[in-house]
Amino acid sequence: MPSVPRGTYPTCGIFSDLRAEYNSNTIQHERIVPLSMLPGLQEGCGSMGEEKTISRKIIHIIVWINALAFTLISIGTAFLVYQLSLHERMTSLRVATTTLADDVNGWFEREMANCAQTAQIVNNLYELHDGSLSFAERRSIYKAVMVKNRQYLNSYDAVGLEFVSGIGGTLPDNYDPTKRGWYLEAIKTPGQTAVVPPYVDAITGAICMTFAQTVAPDDGGRGVFGLDITLDEIRDYVGNANKNPQSHFFIVDAQGRIIVHPKPDLMPDKNGAFTTMTPQLWRKIAGGDDTVLDYDAYGEPAYYISSPLRSTGWRIVSNVRLREVVMPIIAVVAMILASFTVIIASIVTVLKYRLNTLITAPLDSLRQIANEMAEGDNHVPINPERYQSEFRLFAESFKQVCELRHTSSLDSLSRLLNRRAFFSAAERGFALMRRQGSSSCALMMDIDFFKLVNDTHGHSAGDRVIMRVADILRERLRATDLSGRYGGEEFCVWLPNTDRSGALLLAEELRNSVSFLQFEGEAGLLFGVTISIGLADVEAASIGALLEYADEALYRAKRCGRNRVEVYGEAAPIFP
Repeated sequence: MPSVPRGTYPTCGIFSDLRAEYNSNTIQHERIVPLSMLPGLQEGCGSMGEEKTISRKIIHIIVWINALAFTLISIGTAFLVYQLSLHERMTSLRVATTTLADDVNGWFEREMANCAQTAQIVNNLYELHDGSLSFAERRSIYKAVMVKNRQYLNSYDAVGLEFVSGIGGTLPDNYDPTKRGWYLEAIKTPGQTAVVPPYVDAITGAICMTFAQTVAPDDGGRGVFGLDITLDEIRDYVGNANKNPQSHFFIVDAQGRIIVHPKPDLMPDKNGAFTTMTPQLWRKIAGGDDTVLDYDAYGEPAYYISSPLRSTGWRIVSNVRLREVVMPIIAVVAMILASFTVIIASIVTVLKYRLNTLITAPLDSLRQIANEMAEGDNHVPINPERYQSEFRLFAESFKQVCELRHTSSLDSLSRLLNRRAFFSAAERGFALMRRQGSSSCALMMDIDFFKLVNDTHGHSAGDRVIMRVADILRERLRATDLSGRYGGEEFCVWLPNTDRSGALLLAEELRNSVSFLQFEGEAGLLFGVTISIGLADVEAASIGALLEYADEALYRAKRCGRNRVEVYGEAAPIFP
């Protein structure tokens, strides 16, 4: 690519277009046209009072636009309030579920510790009595456990076929404890506490779960000690620990069977039959989805929020119906919408009144003059100067708006585009380049040690540095390039239709030009400055993304010693 042509910094095309349009309008409106010469005046003015005029149409459009805008704002606000309230509600339910799960899990872990401690006591007594404990001794131990912990349904052990229970009771005929689930589970993990799934107790007929652990009997084999807790006891504990009365908490095992539920008809029955969650709902919960929207057992949509119980492999699930969650939120949203409706109606009424006063009345006066002339009255008092002045005011106002827009787009110190104007102009050009498949590059520039310049030579010297660097950009860039002050001592440049080699030549030319500058500080000392430049020419979704890549290259140039050019995506420095 040849060296980049020098050129003056371009103004945005829209400003020159508006300036030309303003000039043409001013010239046109300086000529006063007699109303009698307006084409179609005699035929059209007679019915203007009966038809909806352009001014009234404009008023109606403005009113409806404002009404629509406020309506959209109110709907958006209501939707945002709904989403935030729903998020807050679901967050509180998750916290409540997690807290309850930790509470229940802590309880289970304490009971497992009690089971292990009692089993250790029994083992110690076996050793103290030379490996032999009588039936009565073991029963007295388990009775003491029952007295101390009244939440237990039973405390017992089984050594072979000998079963010793703390509550006594009558066993079924041919009762073999070694074939019971609690015995078999404990034998699988000697010396560790096993959590046995719910079953029907052979003595009491109650549905219970068991914490079981092996003990060492006198014959050198293995026995099993167990503590039973009824599911009703667990249900009462969960109900008392629940701090959120709007939610219903229940416990399911690893197969999705409901073990504990506040509704008795969903608890396991005396035959050991379980109520199971629907396969679709259980797949979502078991798959790790902690918040699921599905139907409950009564066919109503509800949220299910779950948290695992680490000690058992089960899950505690909170269930709250959708209407219980959203109805309070909908009530608040309805109040917001009602308030916005009143506000919108008030604003529309006031706006319509003001527009009618400010626009319709003056135009009606002009229309009345035209109607009187159309009826043949040739003595209507007309003030052409006033008629012309109205148009001149509009033209002058438009000129002021254009000048203000142009002034507001420039940085006051460097006279380059400010950051907002640069991004606005560059983004339009960048989108066009992408559609055309053309290449473009971005530069991020930073004056090295600029703070030291301000601290050593004064802020006025720093201002001169910024202005001179901006002058170099205006001198070196083409008319199609864009440059702006990014902020502080940073500058940004966008180079359309430029490949990497051409951008590198320009970047080095800018760096060298700045390095030759000389400035005089407040104390009369001469000093120079350097700049570091980051270049990016990679594919990017927006001009902002491309500048971010260039900024990364700029930071690498800073880290590598400053006064250099670095290219994004290249490992080695381009200009050492």
